[in-house]
Amino acid sequence: MHNLLTLIAILTASKQAADAAGLANLADFRALCRVYNLCASSNSLQLSNTLKALPADDEDLEKFNLSTATDSFFNHKDADYDSATTADKAGEKRKWKENNENKLKHEGDGPNPFARLPASLHRDKANRLISQLIRDRRTLLDMYNQKKQAAEQELAAAKEALQAAAYGQGKKDFDKAAFSTTSNTKRNNICGSVEAGSDTAASNVAHALICICTGENGAAQGECGDSMKDTVANAGDEHGDTAQNAWNQIKTACESEHNKVALTVHTIAAIREAALARLGALNTGATSSNGAYTFGKNNANDCSGAAGTKQCVNYKKQLTEGSKIIPWIAQLTTAEQKLTSAQMAAAEAASIANSIDQTPKQANATYKAAAFDIARSASTPTAATTAAAITDNPNCGNFKQNSTCPKNKENKRKRRNANGKEQNARISVFL
Repeated sequence: MHNLLTLIAILTASKQAADAAGLANLADFRALCRVYNLCASSNSLQLSNTLKALPADDEDLEKFNLSTATDSFFNHKDADYDSATTADKAGEKRKWKENNENKLKHEGDGPNPFARLPASLHRDKANRLISQLIRDRRTLLDMYNQKKQAAEQELAAAKEALQAAAYGQGKKDFDKAAFSTTSNTKRNNICGSVEAGSDTAASNVAHALICICTGENGAAQGECGDSMKDTVANAGDEHGDTAQNAWNQIKTACESEHNKVALTVHTIAAIREAALARLGALNTGATSSNGAYTFGKNNANDCSGAAGTKQCVNYKKQLTEGSKIIPWIAQLTTAEQKLTSAQMAAAEAASIANSIDQTPKQANATYKAAAFDIARSASTPTAATTAAAITDNPNCGNFKQNSTCPKNKENKRKRRNANGKEQNARISVFL
């Protein structure tokens, strides 16, 4: 009876150990998968503002400039062609004028919005203002292009940082060569198999997932999921193909965990902090040397890859020396910063683009104001024209002969007033 109870106890303990191994790393697996899925979707990263390439010159603005230009400029470019070396100066002038006329040619219904204004001070003033708008637009365009370029460069840097967090610096896919027998790293260095850790501990989240989801000296027991029971040994994998096969399983499982989220500054920060919160969470070591240095289940810091107990990645060196940060966490922070800079530059560029869009509208308003002032001046008689009308009136030659002359009427009124005063004076004398 005693032997039977002992056997039952042993079997129960073995069953509990197996159950404990299954899904033991699930929480950390999911946290790191979220990082991987976010980084793997880096190509979907977009600026919040769409930045188009803007033309060097605005067609409408140039037309308003021509419609208010001096006759000298419009007809022969302010005599520029008079000093031309070409033999056919007259032909060059004619071509210049015809080209300007074609630019202002109106097709369709309604009045021509770019019709040439007649020569006047109002036209000259409008042209000065429109010329200034053209200069302002060129300055704004230079500023826009600088901000646009900065936004695009920072966005590209954010994408590169996310890619590096997923696969490693300069890598675009899983780096299986790091696990090959000819590599200077191999599994033990990548996962940090000794207590002190390793200088080359997983610099990217894909390698970290290999460490927590595969065994080194035996098959994994489904710590990350039932489909992930591969072995990635420290030796014997000539080309890293075993690691590649294991990664294919992990990647598929990660993608099935993926809940699509918009790739923004906030989601990068949130997923980074969620991953950091898991650091050391599955380490059951009770000694003071067992700080929060590991992802995956362990009872110490050494991540030798023993199935069921030490499938983890050890970042003790990275977190206690030098910059004191995990490389792929640093890449996420860089991506967040670069994306923030990109969005700020894009917002500034969009604001400048709006100002650029206003310049032809301002030119249109200036043109219409000049046209109105010219029309009003033409319909309002001046003092000179009124005086000329009086002088040219044949009825004003002799007020004695014609009482219709305005000047004679005024003289008669004055004489009547004078006669009245004289009459009153006489009456007062007699009184």
